[in-house]
Amino acid sequence: MGSERVPRWRERLAFVAVIGLLAAALTAPPVAALLVWQRDHVAGASIDEGESVYALASSARSVTVGATATAEWRDLVVVRAPPWEGLVTEVLATVGASLDSGAPVARVNGVEVRHFVLPSPLYQPVCVDATASVGEVREVLAQAGFAVGAGQKFSRADVAAVRKYAAAIGAPNANEAECFDPAWVTVSPEPLAVIGRIELTVGAPAPPLGEVVLSAQPVLSALVLTADGGGALLDGALAEGTAFAAAELVIGGEATGVGPADLASPEVLTALSERFDPESESPETSVSVRLELEPTQFVVPATAVVNPLSEEPCVVNAGGRAQTTPVTVLASAVSGLVVDVAADAITSIRVAPGIDRCE
Repeated sequence: MGSERVPRWRERLAFVAVIGLLAAALTAPPVAALLVWQRDHVAGASIDEGESVYALASSARSVTVGATATAEWRDLVVVRAPPWEGLVTEVLATVGASLDSGAPVARVNGVEVRHFVLPSPLYQPVCVDATASVGEVREVLAQAGFAVGAGQKFSRADVAAVRKYAAAIGAPNANEAECFDPAWVTVSPEPLAVIGRIELTVGAPAPPLGEVVLSAQPVLSALVLTADGGGALLDGALAEGTAFAAAELVIGGEATGVGPADLASPEVLTALSERFDPESESPETSVSVRLELEPTQFVVPATAVVNPLSEEPCVVNAGGRAQTTPVTVLASAVSGLVVDVAADAITSIRVAPGIDRCE
């Protein structure tokens, strides 16, 4: 009987050992992960492991935070075809160039077509005694350097200027022209700062009336920055460029030299336009912002801040009596939380204060 009990006891012991090993194997990864998280969370900080103390003097003086840039685009300026007939014999405009009033666009049947910035397009010939579009035609003729008539009606003086203009652009029978032909010009309500696309092909029929022949390069009208994981305070800082010593927008890992406050400048937005895709399905792009900290601002381990999401977060002074000191949480970064605290109030804080409310 005794000889039978020993093997059974050993079997039970072996079974318990196996269960213990399985339990250890299952719990080890989470514990290891937690240890790695704690190690990484305070990586790079000057911490006394024995007392779990973080010296504020060891804080980095700059930090990069993630942000989302929402692009808003200006209404696209386009140029539409006038009543053309014939072939495009030469394209005179080029992508990347500006298209100002009076600039040549193309030649149709050998006649030079020029572009003019006018409040209204020309939709019909303008002849003697006409009253419609008289102001627009006189503007074209005057910009070309020719003297025009006066009064509400198109006059013989205006026709004389039309003949000179027709000769300048190579129109046939220029000396016999009695009317200004709307096919001689393209019109837009504002200049094309930069030509983005040209829909004209040499040797092809001129596009029909109303089709887009030129379009401006898309231009940003606004770029709104929102902090990833931040709050209203950080969003306000990104929008106004305040709260920090300096801030710089980083796109695709490349510094732009542009601060949040600079985004109010149309020139800056124009320069940034090429970094964003106006045809993207989403106007949002992941970017980052490099922040230079003020003397009262520090990057601290996230575990050191008590109630960081509340209206009154704090840290615990590591020197002498463990007192709480109010802080303002400005941002969240990979290396910890960015807080603002009076520089002369404390010099070191507890990494794991062990309290759940601020006093």
